Amino acid sequence: MAHTITLIENDTVILLKVTQPTDERMILDYAREVHKYIDQTGIHSVLCDLTESINKGRIFELHNFAYEGVKSLPEERLKIRVAILVAPDDHSRDFLETVLQNSGHHVKIFTDREQALRWVKGWK
Repeated sequence: MAHTITLIENDTVILLKVTQPTDERMILDYAREVHKYIDQTGIHSVLCDLTESINKGRIFELHNFAYEGVKSLPEERLKIRVAILVAPDDHSRDFLETVLQNSGHHVKIFTDREQALRWVKGWK
């Protein structure tokens, strides 16, 4: 299976685990699935584990994804906090964090799972 969506941390965090190379289209598809899970559970804290996923996207596509692609998602971005967990040597998504934050999303990239969970669970 290329990805899974489950509840972790005593059912307080939604975990999206991706184990295949991704591009922006795929991430947008995963985001739509996560939004359905948010609607079902009412949980607004998400850990997106991309430590086993290689980013196939390009800078221009990342920019379009953050500003145009996410417009197709529900207008919940101000209520959702997403921690993106990447491998320590993966800097291919750094620009994505900046662009998503600049477009109003509560997103932060981490290389340490415990730090990511502390941040995402700190959502009030």
